[in-house]
Amino acid sequence: MKDLFEILPMAILYLTCGYTFLCGFYILIDKRFDFFSDISFSIMLVLGFLINTIIYVIPINIRVQNEYIENIFLIVVSFLIGMLAAIFRNTIGSKIESFIINKCQRRKTFSESFWYDILDEKEKPIWLRLTNLEKAYVLDGVLVKISEEKENPYILLGYCKKYSLDGVPALKENINSEDGYIQKIVRVDSFDEITVFYEENSQKKITLEIS
Repeated sequence: MKDLFEILPMAILYLTCGYTFLCGFYILIDKRFDFFSDISFSIMLVLGFLINTIIYVIPINIRVQNEYIENIFLIVVSFLIGMLAAIFRNTIGSKIESFIINKCQRRKTFSESFWYDILDEKEKPIWLRLTNLEKAYVLDGVLVKISEEKENPYILLGYCKKYSLDGVPALKENINSEDGYIQKIVRVDSFDEITVFYEENSQKKITLEIS
């Protein structure tokens, strides 16, 4: 029991550093993950241990006489490392994913929610065309937001236009289609078919040589 109490402060420090790393990562990451429900204490311990080990390996003397100040420094640095990891993930991660998916023939998504993997870079708009066969209409709109449900999420659309299956516009409902202040919330499972339109220079483009 005595040995356990001796290592308890260090374990708590590792947990705290791992947790603050995830907080920093979670704040800036574009694609959302269920960190705080899926990641266990053991993962936080490992992250905290790795971060502390890396910091102490760097040839910079961070040892101070006050142990509490040193712990605060480690916690703050862990948070900043998490933010840097998120920035790296946002800027280069999509290119790495595209390479793995297209070159290495990986067919699985990198998160449990398929919908987060269809997102393009934040400065590039994504247009959706949603078809409801039962009610015989098509809804076009730019994707603004996706809810954080893993299955059949709600989506927020802007600049929405409604058509019949034959392409005839619903004039009454399209009056405000050019108004950016008016948006529409719909649920994914209300439609039978969803077509995604990316920008021409999007990383999501699939290049195939079809003969």
